[in-house]
Amino acid sequence: SGAMLLVCAVVFNVIDTAEANPTNGAIAVQLAVGFLLVAVALVGSGLILSRTLAWSLAGLSGWAASIVLQTDPPYGEWLSLVVATVVSAALLTAFVLTRRYPYAVIGCAILLTIWPVSLYRILDDAVGAAIGLVAAGAVLIGTVIVLSRRRRLSAAA
Repeated sequence: SGAMLLVCAVVFNVIDTAEANPTNGAIAVQLAVGFLLVAVALVGSGLILSRTLAWSLAGLSGWAASIVLQTDPPYGEWLSLVVATVVSAALLTAFVLTRRYPYAVIGCAILLTIWPVSLYRILDDAVGAAIGLVAAGAVLIGTVIVLSRRRRLSAAA
């Protein structure tokens, strides 16, 4: 999205050059905040315009924020895990409520990429990646169960 490129341009060309010490690790946080602001703007526009497209792009902006937070020392893995979980929960809830599949695809992609990486970095072992994949799989199975129950209830009514 063009707004995400604008965030990168502002952070790298305006904010980064204005700081005295550009290698202090604040760049990741500044990028993440910018991406989350883009996500909020897209959610707002989704209320007015095409909801599926705008909210899917907001989910991708949240995904970008969680990826960038991985590099922020010392607790970037935890911040990334929290942001990814919140964005995925919002997208999967929207999927269950509206049955629009782009929400589920993006939510699942976030879970299957960020959780294993974050837990691998937190535990500093391959067991973390395995736990992340199992946890993401459990959430995905739970979403399918909720969706199938909801579909049966709506078909019976």
